Amino acid sequence: MSQNEYGFDTKALHAGFVPDKKTGSYAVPIYQTTAYRYESTDDVAAEMMLEKPGYIYTRLGNPTTEVLENRITALESGAGTVCFSSGMAATMAAVQNITESGSEIISSNTLYGGTHTLFFQRFSKRYGIKVVPVDQDNFTEIEEAINEKTRCIYIESIGNPTLNIPDFSAITSIAHKHGLPVILDNTFATPYLFNAKKYGIDIVVHSLTKYMGGHGNSMGGSVTDLGTFDFKENPRFEEMNTPDDSYHGIVYADLGQMGYTTKLRAAILRDTGSCLSPFNSFLLLLGIETLG
Repeated sequence: MSQNEYGFDTKALHAGFVPDKKTGSYAVPIYQTTAYRYESTDDVAAEMMLEKPGYIYTRLGNPTTEVLENRITALESGAGTVCFSSGMAATMAAVQNITESGSEIISSNTLYGGTHTLFFQRFSKRYGIKVVPVDQDNFTEIEEAINEKTRCIYIESIGNPTLNIPDFSAITSIAHKHGLPVILDNTFATPYLFNAKKYGIDIVVHSLTKYMGGHGNSMGGSVTDLGTFDFKENPRFEEMNTPDDSYHGIVYADLGQMGYTTKLRAAILRDTGSCLSPFNSFLLLLGIETLG
């Protein structure tokens, strides 16, 4: 049986991890390391240029964190996940990954306080990204806010702290009609209560610090691409469709369902350094085991 066929509770306990053949340990090891050994300089070069998978540096990836990422991907029925040092780091990265100075995004005007401050007080001043606030229940207002600079629509599954719930199908329908992805903060609901993919969501953000971790002992965040949005040849997403010179001309959109998360890891994590510690990854995995 593949992990895609597991029930939710089984995924929460086992997805993304194969016990070590030598020890047989069922507990996920904590790989408290910064760097990794390579077999040859050719291997180093291939991994650095994203030509083959592997661990380059814990800022970009770590075996313990990878188990957490794979488990979240399984719970969200997604294509790939990248973890971050906090929920706010994840939120910022999810948006930055598909925007540039001069871009706009559309957002619900009722948001978690930290996100509200970032979007409506900081993004424009610091990064040149305009965030257009809308009433998420006013679909005419949402559609009229879309223009050629718009890059995504951002909503929460259950509003924090207002507990309001949007009409997901209506909003995703508008977004997809205009070639836009929908980013959803699923922190309050978690995948246990809300199947984002079923309702047409494209990208899911979590503050793992809260219900996913559950124990209040570790900070963390995640971004999951559900694999439902095609960035390739979409004129809104130039950086996804033009060569990245820092990786010898890789075009992220050419990677299909892995394009968004590859850019998220290889470019955003590389540049911001907002990586999750292996120990926090271990603690968050323990929390997720009790999610079901």
